[in-house]
Amino acid sequence: MPPLVLLAVSLTFVAWLFSKPAGVTVALDIPTVSYGRPVPDFINRLLFVVKGPALIYEGYRKSVCGQYTGILIDNNLPAHTVTKKLNPALTRLIPKVVDELQHAFEVEVPECNDKWVPVNIYYLILKLINRSTSRIIVGDTLCRSEQWLDTVTRYTENLGLTIILLRPLPRFLRPLVARILPSVRYLKRTLRWVTEDVFVPMILQRREAEASDPEYQKPDDFMQWMMDSADSEFDKDPGNIAHGLMIIMALAVIHTSTMLITQGLYDLMIRPEYLEPLRHEIIDTLKDGWANATKADFAAQVHLDSFLRESQRLHPTSEVNVHRIARETIVFPDGFKIPKGTYVTFPAGPLSRDPSLIDSPETFDGFRWCKDPEARNQSLVSVNQLNLHFGFGRQACPGRHFATNTSKAILSRLLVEYDMKFEEGKEGKRPMNIRNGEQIMPNFYTKVLLKKRPVNI
Repeated sequence: MPPLVLLAVSLTFVAWLFSKPAGVTVALDIPTVSYGRPVPDFINRLLFVVKGPALIYEGYRKSVCGQYTGILIDNNLPAHTVTKKLNPALTRLIPKVVDELQHAFEVEVPECNDKWVPVNIYYLILKLINRSTSRIIVGDTLCRSEQWLDTVTRYTENLGLTIILLRPLPRFLRPLVARILPSVRYLKRTLRWVTEDVFVPMILQRREAEASDPEYQKPDDFMQWMMDSADSEFDKDPGNIAHGLMIIMALAVIHTSTMLITQGLYDLMIRPEYLEPLRHEIIDTLKDGWANATKADFAAQVHLDSFLRESQRLHPTSEVNVHRIARETIVFPDGFKIPKGTYVTFPAGPLSRDPSLIDSPETFDGFRWCKDPEARNQSLVSVNQLNLHFGFGRQACPGRHFATNTSKAILSRLLVEYDMKFEEGKEGKRPMNIRNGEQIMPNFYTKVLLKKRPVNI
């Protein structure tokens, strides 16, 4: 056999070995991009590994109508920064979140000593989340700008509305409808203002200070981490960094965290038997007081974590999750084919209520997920077959850890320092969710009566 032919055969065999996981002797149940039957399947698998991330990202961009909202760009920098910079720094950052929440409670929670005061609980939570998240994302100064806070709130609302209105439409109708939607015009106008008048000047000012002042200390916020992590001309572009920051603010934290907390409070108010055990746990875990709470303190709140997971199980943000669109035809080893352009998603809601997977799935059991201290993958942020609400695998929501800690910080103070109840005539009745197709949202219009307790933590 000629040397070149022998070398080619040897390299092919080695490539085949490395493309086949150890111990697997049956057909792999993973998708492969088909390039025709003459091409060996292991080559298809290798090609999919190379192209997979791009296919997944582009599919996600299309599934949330990014071409019409104007917010989603072909940029992995925001998610990369969450994974590499935000998550490893949570121990350092949680005290900052709590510090900003201290200010947020003073500003946003109405005075309610010795009296019941009606509040729209959804929008109260939204404001608390907005302020605390902004502290970490855009820094100490901008996070207290009322114009910025109002803009982010309205932007998040219009973004969600646009996706809800456009996603059910046939693709050929979306461009036509998008042109006449006020929410689309608002999104584009606001994104342009935030980019050109807010973020880009901040980014350029920081770069100039870093270049001219040897003693300049970089801000410890997400904007700076994105600037430092950018390694391509595309990622370094101030406009693209600005778009990435809005992705994090509007999609990754504010909306989902607000719904998680609101749904949890609705569930708690119709099940008051859980309140005292949760209060005891919160007080026991925050031994140095709420103002000095740490990531470890919130991690110890296993009953609160379980309650939130159970609430999310029965009231998720969507019945389906991991929305993707196949950019190319995908063929599985058994011949099953997903044609190009197919909308693909997981039945996250039905799986979490499947009686073959979970006992008494229709029963709300607030402490279901903390009964066995040795059990694994039981926390709110765990990603598995029973909990797909944050995604799955490497594409799971990277910001879920930050969102969960922030949610516990807010609930820890609300539950211990305040009493809550529904308005007269609505006691014991959970507000009906707002549904739009597969999407589930808490009732935005519910008023809750709030009263300060003679307790401070």
